[in-house]
Amino acid sequence: MGAEVRPAALPPAGILPLDALHLDEATGAVIAIGDQPVEAWRLELWRAPIDNDFGVGWDKPDSRPDAETWAALGLDRLVSRLVSLTRSPDRVEVVTRIGAAATDAGVTARWTWTAETSGLALALEVVPEGGADAEWARVGVSFALPGLAHDVRWFGRGPGPAYPDTGQAAHVGWFTRSLDALQERTVRPQESGARADVHWARLALPEGRALELATPDAVALTVRPWSTETLAATTHDHLLRGDGRTHVVLDLAQHGVGSGACGPGVLPDYRLTARTVRGSIRFTLDQEAS
Repeated sequence: MGAEVRPAALPPAGILPLDALHLDEATGAVIAIGDQPVEAWRLELWRAPIDNDFGVGWDKPDSRPDAETWAALGLDRLVSRLVSLTRSPDRVEVVTRIGAAATDAGVTARWTWTAETSGLALALEVVPEGGADAEWARVGVSFALPGLAHDVRWFGRGPGPAYPDTGQAAHVGWFTRSLDALQERTVRPQESGARADVHWARLALPEGRALELATPDAVALTVRPWSTETLAATTHDHLLRGDGRTHVVLDLAQHGVGSGACGPGVLPDYRLTARTVRGSIRFTLDQEAS
């Protein structure tokens, strides 16, 4: 009897194998998923300060504004250092240490990638190191995609934005908005436009591509034609210019917005004190539905 013949092991239809995940070997950052380029991949703990972030709530007259606290922690100038990058047949694990110069506070981030049906799954764990009393603006995965998304569809709260302590008018449902319609324009550009409790989203990209995101944990989804840095550095709305890319932030946790510019600051239940944060997100590439 001849040797037993077995068929070649092929991934089920739709699965993105782990070799579809392309990383920068020097930093561990994602540079492509399949044939979809990804740029500026990073952990984000900062937001473009809102007016309330520059104020001190009347309930805490001796406190510093949140914007000053975040700047002192260096959240607006974080640098990531690769600690390890480990590959095995069933997973890719990246460990990074993230912090700012002249500060003791930082975080260790563990990015664990696995292949799942129809996508690549990221399990992220963010652990604070030092700075026990630190507070963050957000804990989010931030990246940019070349070209501008035609529209964004999502299942979560909408149709308008919502933050941890705002957004009572936002309800759970299925929504679609153009990239322009997702933006909340203010005289002075600042953080805005997050859609809360999102479990699934689809970004329709140029050339018929689409990137789908799914999570059992729910994230706050922000999609913009400009980066967080550009938003913070621009002084007036009419000066705000995109860079031809779609900028995405997937927040696992957020600091509230409060009313510190003219009333109380962010209430204790909505303050994002440094703590271990975990979440998972699945990334899927597809052709845009006709």
